[in-house]
Amino acid sequence: PFAFNVPGCSERVHVSGTFHVVLTSTVSESGETTDRFHINADGAGLGLTSGAAYSIHEVINATDHARDGMPRVSSGNDTEVLHGEGGAPDLFFRQHYQFTVNANGEITVDFNNIEGICS
Repeated sequence: PFAFNVPGCSERVHVSGTFHVVLTSTVSESGETTDRFHINADGAGLGLTSGAAYSIHEVINATDHARDGMPRVSSGNDTEVLHGEGGAPDLFFRQHYQFTVNANGEITVDFNNIEGICS
């Protein structure tokens, strides 16, 4: 179970619900490791100002790949939909990131794209 407040389009929303988490880790014969994280979260919310009802659905996927700690590639996606009922606005949130360190320990890729849309 989870419960916390999230910023909505026009008000903060208290959400609660359940989530399902899957973690995997693989080590190859050459010593490369790949760790994967996946979560699905579903729940309901209540607008803290208006009292409007909301539903929430979120999916997160993240991967970390390395060999002896370097080079390293970490990447992931997070998609969240906060659906307002009875005319309350919807919030669509999406994040995509990647962080890469080469064998010399230098950061070669570092981005974090975030998009939020209210409708």
